[in-house]
Amino acid sequence: GGVYMNAGCHGSEWSQVVARVTVMDADGRTAVLDRSAIPFQYRWSGLEQKIVLEAEVTLAAADPDQLQRRTNELFKWRQEGTPFNQPCCGSTFKNPVLPPGGHPSGLTTAGQFLDAAGLKGFTIGGVQISPVHANYFVNLGGGTAADVQTLIEHARERVAERFGVVLDTEVKLVAADGTYATVGPSSARPIRPVS
Repeated sequence: GGVYMNAGCHGSEWSQVVARVTVMDADGRTAVLDRSAIPFQYRWSGLEQKIVLEAEVTLAAADPDQLQRRTNELFKWRQEGTPFNQPCCGSTFKNPVLPPGGHPSGLTTAGQFLDAAGLKGFTIGGVQISPVHANYFVNLGGGTAADVQTLIEHARERVAERFGVVLDTEVKLVAADGTYATVGPSSARPIRPVS
């Protein structure tokens, strides 16, 4: 999943360490792709029609004490700045691509836009926009996929109305039958099979 989505945070992402990946297509054929053959972008790898079976990474040598300090800092940030102990799927939205010079509000991240739109704590059914970090949607117990989808659409609409910024989902909503939906302003697109 991390390679497939080019996951990352704090200025790092999978594209920076992937050397090659082994993938399988819908027909069961496997292939090994070098990093140069993967068109990584922000939270995208171009591997949508593939299943990532294996990834080889290249890591830089670093001082173990320095790495441990950085690990501790990031772990502390995650504990204090995210709903660390609640069920969620991580960031719901990608950070928006803003024009040169940024947004007039000075906001830069999806979480900041959601928070400024007054959405922290907003709940639909059993799913809530976390009061800790607005880009994390948490299941309070009994939350459904429909709750998540409705909350995503509500949040996107509220941010777009207030700031003129359209947030793109980072999460993928996949149904039991293998279809996925695009939510928000582009929800008029048909649900397509995942291939």
